[in-house]
Amino acid sequence: MNGPTTPRPFCFMSQFWGRRYRDYFVDYCLPSLLAPDNIPRLRAEDGHCFLIATPPEDWEQIAHLPIMEKLRPFATPTLIETPAPLDTSYEAILRHQTFSLKRLFEAAYARNGFGCAVWPDTMTSNGFVAAMQRWIEAGYHIVMHPTVRLAEEGVLADLRAMKLLPEDRRLSRTGEAIAVAPRVVAALSVRHLHPDLEVMEEGHPRQPLYPPYRFWRVPHRNGIILHNFFATPVLMDFAAVPPDHAACLEHKDWESVYIGRNFSSSGGLYVVADSDESGILSITPAAVQQSALRSIPRLGARLLPAYALLCNLRGAIASYCRPERDIVRRDMFRVSVRWHADDLDEEWQREEARIASLIDRAAGDYYANGPAFPPRLSLDPRFLPFDLFNILQQITRILGGGFGVLLGALTGHREDLERIQRKVGTIIHRLGERIRPR
Repeated sequence: MNGPTTPRPFCFMSQFWGRRYRDYFVDYCLPSLLAPDNIPRLRAEDGHCFLIATPPEDWEQIAHLPIMEKLRPFATPTLIETPAPLDTSYEAILRHQTFSLKRLFEAAYARNGFGCAVWPDTMTSNGFVAAMQRWIEAGYHIVMHPTVRLAEEGVLADLRAMKLLPEDRRLSRTGEAIAVAPRVVAALSVRHLHPDLEVMEEGHPRQPLYPPYRFWRVPHRNGIILHNFFATPVLMDFAAVPPDHAACLEHKDWESVYIGRNFSSSGGLYVVADSDESGILSITPAAVQQSALRSIPRLGARLLPAYALLCNLRGAIASYCRPERDIVRRDMFRVSVRWHADDLDEEWQREEARIASLIDRAAGDYYANGPAFPPRLSLDPRFLPFDLFNILQQITRILGGGFGVLLGALTGHREDLERIQRKVGTIIHRLGERIRPR
C-alpha cells in the first residue's frame, strides 16, 4: 500500500562500478529498500526516481533483473552514465566518487527533488522511507544518518540464521525484499563493528588522535552511544541549495565540503539519533582495512587522562569543523546517537548525560553563539588552557609524526608515500589558487 504523497519527488542516488559493488546493490541494498515501509510507499508516476551513476556495462548487467522490475512501479531507475575510475589508487577512487556524486546531485537538483544518498554496500531497516516522509513533513532540509562500517561476514551470517536472508538464492534474481526491523539493525551494528571501527571506542589503546567516530559502550547494556563528524545524507532538500551548489566539487572531495557549504546556513538539520527510528547496515569484509588514521597517543593521557580527554574533544571539533566553518558537522557531533537493542533505562540516561557534559565542558563556546565559531585561541579562561594544550599537542605531533611519515616513505611504506603525495598535491593546488588571475 502506498503511503502519503510528498510535495516533491524523492531522488534516491547511488553510484558504483564493477561486479563487487554492483552485486551488493542488487542483492542486498535494493531488496532492503523494497521492504513494505520503504520504497513501496511511493508511486513512480509522482516523479520518484532512483538515479544510478555507473558505467554503461554495469547498467546493462542490472537493468532488467527481477529486482529492478520490482522497483519500477515505485521509483523509476535512471542511468547517470559515468566511466569507471582510471585506476584503483585511493586518490583515483576518491576523485571518481566525487565526480559521480556531483552528477547525481546535479540531476536531483534539476528535478527539484529530495535527494537520498544510498551507498551500494548498505541495507536499510524497514520503515526508512516512512521516516523520510515524516522528516519532510517536519520541515527538515538536511537529515544526516550516522553509519559506520560493519564486519560483513558476521552481519550476513546472523541475517541468514534469523531467516531474514536466504541461504540458497540471490534476491536480485527472485525480486524478493529484505525486511529488517530497526532493533535488529541496532543489535547487528553493536555486535559486528568492523575492526577499523573498534579502535574508535573511547579509551581504546589504538584510538586515533582525533577519531571521526567516537563511541562509548553502556555498561551492562546491549548498545553504544556514538558521537560522530561523518554521516550519510539521507535527506537533502535541493530546493534549499543555491544553483552553484555543486561547484565546490570541482576541486575538493564531497565529504570535505559539500554538505557544510550548502546546508550550514540553511538550518533544518536533523540527525537520526535513535536506532528505533531507522537503521543502516554498512557491510565490508573484516579483512579489508580502509582507515588511514594513525594511532597517535594523546599528550598527557597517562598523567591527566580526564584533562587530556577534554582537550582531545575540543581539538577534534576544531580539526573537523574549523577549516570549512562546517556548522552541520559541528552540530552533528554534539548529538548523542543511541544504538540500542533493548529499552533505554536510567543507567543509559546517566551515561549519555555524562558524555554530553564532557563535550560542553570541552567546547561549550563552539555552540554558544549560533553560526559563529570562537577564536582559534580562546580568551575565555574556561577554554584557553585546552587550546594551549592542543597547540602543544600539534607541535609534538609535527616534530614526531612528520619525521616518522617521511622515514616510512623513504623506506617504501605505501601509506606514508601516499600521504606525502596527497600533501604535496594539496600544497600545489593551494599555490595555484593564489597565483591564478582573478
